[in-house]
Amino acid sequence: VHTLSEEATTAYENARLHVARFINAASPKEVIFTRNTTESLNLVAYSWGRTNLKPGDEVLITEMEHHSNIVPWQLVCEMTGATLQYVPITPGGELDEDVLAMVLTERSKTVTITALPDAIPPG
Repeated sequence: VHTLSEEATTAYENARLHVARFINAASPKEVIFTRNTTESLNLVAYSWGRTNLKPGDEVLITEMEHHSNIVPWQLVCEMTGATLQYVPITPGGELDEDVLAMVLTERSKTVTITALPDAIPPG
């Protein structure tokens, strides 16, 4: 084993440990690094979504999403029978938090949005 490869592995695993602590993960094994957001979204949609979503469940996204955050959820909803719900944006281009509060129900299994508003309504 080469010294540089051992140092790189140690640095990589230490980064995973720091991220796990930061997000309060139960284990560093829960932290997965990907190349980009699109790859991450696809990984979540196809691994978690196909395993956990079922008919009657809902996936909430906003009308302002990039297609890389829409298409995987459309396909997974078709595969699982879940429903894709779009939360509208205001005329000013912001998330309509009042509508989000109304459509967020027990059937909502994931909410995937471009950016978090200052405060998501409780419930």
